[in-house]
Amino acid sequence: RMLQNYARAHLFLSASAGEAFGISLAEALASGTVPVVSPIPAHRELVTPGETGFLADFNDPPGAAAAIAAALALPPARLAEMGAAGRARIRRNDWANVLPAFEAIYAEAAQFLRL
Repeated sequence: RMLQNYARAHLFLSASAGEAFGISLAEALASGTVPVVSPIPAHRELVTPGETGFLADFNDPPGAAAAIAAALALPPARLAEMGAAGRARIRRNDWANVLPAFEAIYAEAAQFLRL
């Protein structure tokens, strides 16, 4: 149900000041909802401005409002393109893609410790 709610939204907003990993942002991206989010590291890892969403400094309310207004002014087809790009981006975080990278890191560490 949560993904359906995200999918019905025009935008996803997050003014978070800090997160280790943005689960709500990941959910929004997975649903194809274009995010306008604060530029914290967890968000910058997932959002490429103008491609998969927008970064906005929510400590600057007029600037944040301008970013939101600019996103809302985009043609629906452009928002759909950005939503598709966001879905593709978050798929890279799927365990099928992430697990081999973790395995490689651990294999390299194990090899290093054997020396």
